[in-house]
Amino acid sequence: MCAASAGLLFVDGKLLRVLQPGAYAFWNFQKNVSVELIELRLQSLEVSGQELLTRDKVSLRVNLSATIRVSDPVAARTKVAKYMDYLYRELQFGLRRSVGLKTLDELLADKAAMDGKIFAYVAGRVLALGVELLGVGVKDLILPGEMKEILNSVVQAEKAAQANVIRRREEANSW
Repeated sequence: MCAASAGLLFVDGKLLRVLQPGAYAFWNFQKNVSVELIELRLQSLEVSGQELLTRDKVSLRVNLSATIRVSDPVAARTKVAKYMDYLYRELQFGLRRSVGLKTLDELLADKAAMDGKIFAYVAGRVLALGVELLGVGVKDLILPGEMKEILNSVVQAEKAAQANVIRRREEANSW
C-alpha cells in the first residue's frame, strides 16, 4: 500500500479500521479478513456516447469528462455500494438535465455554462459520499449525419445572404 491510497480493513464484513501505508499481516483463523484499497489520487471518469434530446427535439451524442478525488475513503466505501458507479450515474443525470433544458443553438453557443450546471448538480450529491468533484467538461457534442447536413446548409444560406447584402451595399455606394 502506498501513500496515494488508503487501506480499509474488514473483518467478517465489518470495517475495523483504516490502515496507514506499510506492510501488514493478519491472522484469519475462523474470521474473514480482507483489505480494500481506495485510490486517493486524482482520477478521471469518462461518460461516453450519451444519446440525448435537446429541448427542440434534436438528437445529440455527448461525451463528458470529470475529474474527482476521494476525500474520505471510509464514507466512499460505506455510504454507497460502488461510489464510482454512483458518480457515473449522477454525471449522466446532470448531463441529461442540462441538455434537455436547452435548444441546440443555446448548447452550441455556450458549452461552458453546461459544464457549470452539471458540476453544480453533481458536486453536492457526491460530497457527502467522500468524493470531491474537481471539474466537469463536455468534450464532444456530436450531431447525427443528417442534422450535420441540415446545419451546414443553414450556415451556407446565411453566408450567401450576408454576401448578397455586402454586394448590394457596394453597388449602392458606387452610384
